[in-house]
Amino acid sequence: MWGLDLNSVNRMVIRSILMDIIGCALQFGFQTGALANTRKILQHVFQLPSTSLKVSVMVAGLPIGGIFGGLSGGYFADLIGRKRCILLNNIPMTIGTVLMAIAYDEYSFIVGRIIAGFACGISTGVGPMYLSEVSPLNVKGAVGVLNQFMITTGIFISFVFSLDSVLKVVPEQPAQFNDDLWHLFFATPLLFSVVQVVLLPFCPESPGWLLIHKKDLDIAKQALTKLRNDEEEADREISMMIEERTQEEVGRGEELLVGDHRPVRGMGPFFDHHTYLTVCFFLVVPELGQSLLCNIEIFFMDKEPAR
Repeated sequence: MWGLDLNSVNRMVIRSILMDIIGCALQFGFQTGALANTRKILQHVFQLPSTSLKVSVMVAGLPIGGIFGGLSGGYFADLIGRKRCILLNNIPMTIGTVLMAIAYDEYSFIVGRIIAGFACGISTGVGPMYLSEVSPLNVKGAVGVLNQFMITTGIFISFVFSLDSVLKVVPEQPAQFNDDLWHLFFATPLLFSVVQVVLLPFCPESPGWLLIHKKDLDIAKQALTKLRNDEEEADREISMMIEERTQEEVGRGEELLVGDHRPVRGMGPFFDHHTYLTVCFFLVVPELGQSLLCNIEIFFMDKEPAR
């Protein structure tokens, strides 16, 4: 199914993947598409014209928060671990979601939208990182595609749940709607957070983080053995991680980081490597074009013709 060899993936891997994509990818997708059909309702609730700057900020709140979340996600993931970062990320996600769901004015909604965007920025970086590090080598590509698939699924769910027929909006008279349903709609992402918070703690931490950043070989091997259900396979992957790390350090002309020393965090080493910068340039430019020309039009622009 979808290129996955299920015979090579045990239940612990499947559980870890599901808990990650439900609370990260699915959550991000839902938050992304949440305002596409509900903006007209919020304009009537908060008594705002469509040309108001406050409406624009409400729409832009998610990507504004996402900028800061995306830039800080890698740091937190290296500092406290992938799994713990994902779990703690549910705190700002819950706060932002609750503020939007119970918003009594446009300002509380905007604050909630920005906080939720910060959490989405972290999850879009750390979520795929955890997926890649817990997945077997032969299914990493398929799992990466599954992450994007769940993002689009979240967008689709938000579109369906925000249809006029679901929110009881009268198309000819958009001011007439069920005042309770829009609160429930914006509270829906809490379900994704609850599922993740309850079940993700039973999944192992990323073996790569345990080995490279925490430098605990025994715990890393235990975590990988749970994920592979094969001690010999776990030993092989641990050896590959150590060899890869050794080659990276030697290639930079540095000594291996051992003992109490910690890896350098942040973006400094990244910007010193011209190959990384070149590859990222050719990846980022098309993504920016897609976001500016397509995603904004699809998810955020007004669907109604100007009057």
